[in-house]
Amino acid sequence: MQQLVILFTKPPRAGAVKTRLIPALGEQRALSVHQWLLDRTLMMMQQLPVSIKVQLCLTEPLIASDKLSRYYSEQWPLCLQQGNDLGERLANAFKLNLTQANHVLIIGSDCPVLTTDYILRAFSALEHKSDAVIGPAADGGYVLLGLSLFIPELFLNMPWSTPQLLSNTLVKLNSLQLSYQLLPELWDVDVPADVKRLERLHLRD
Repeated sequence: MQQLVILFTKPPRAGAVKTRLIPALGEQRALSVHQWLLDRTLMMMQQLPVSIKVQLCLTEPLIASDKLSRYYSEQWPLCLQQGNDLGERLANAFKLNLTQANHVLIIGSDCPVLTTDYILRAFSALEHKSDAVIGPAADGGYVLLGLSLFIPELFLNMPWSTPQLLSNTLVKLNSLQLSYQLLPELWDVDVPADVKRLERLHLRD
């Protein structure tokens, strides 16, 4: 039974990442936040069991000046996100990869508390016949979405990057009478207040 984790992320380039942080932090510090989160996510993914396949799906092709991460494994395939908005890009990634894998998870690189155990718990939910598994985010979105079958309705006319995303996703799953499991709520880094929380997390470590 093949299991696949896809990391949706952006190449680390000043001015192009963490744009909601730039007015408060500036381009370079916003880039540093993105790079730290990306490094941590890639390091975490290296700790997954070797039976789980990993793929990095980028918004743009890498260029020579990009420093993806010292934690990036050359064995992981790179791909480009396909679509005009996040919904299309997620839908296309799930549709393609669910023809080759039994269970597919997509995560981002913005969650500083995402763990391998959390990912394994998500796969366990799919193995136990859930059609979908969701890792809720504190801001009303989600940090993880996993599917065992392609559900195109989850990606059409959705309020991306708003507090209504999770609730709308659950409404659609319920209306389709599909089974799903919610994992414990986590938080991600999108706005300056999240950076303050991240700094407090560093102080405790």
